[in-house]
Amino acid sequence: MRHLSHILLAFLTGCNGCKLDDPQPAPKTELEKLPPATQEGKNTFGCLVNGMAWYTVSSTRASASYQQGILDLSASIVTPLNQSIGIAL
Repeated sequence: MRHLSHILLAFLTGCNGCKLDDPQPAPKTELEKLPPATQEGKNTFGCLVNGMAWYTVSSTRASASYQQGILDLSASIVTPLNQSIGIAL
């Protein structure tokens, strides 16, 4: 019986810091899902397409080049549809 009371005491002490009413973090907005804007060449890419966040999770899936006066941006994401986007100016 004494052993059982020690286990019960340890359990109750461990649960002392538990809170059942911890608020859940608010879900991110579509804009907050995009990678932060940089000017350091971090090879990230993201944009809103029809109001939905579209971004790559790997720097190897985004590229940019400037040749002969043409800026070419491209990115792809692996989904069941294998989507890609390209912009040339």
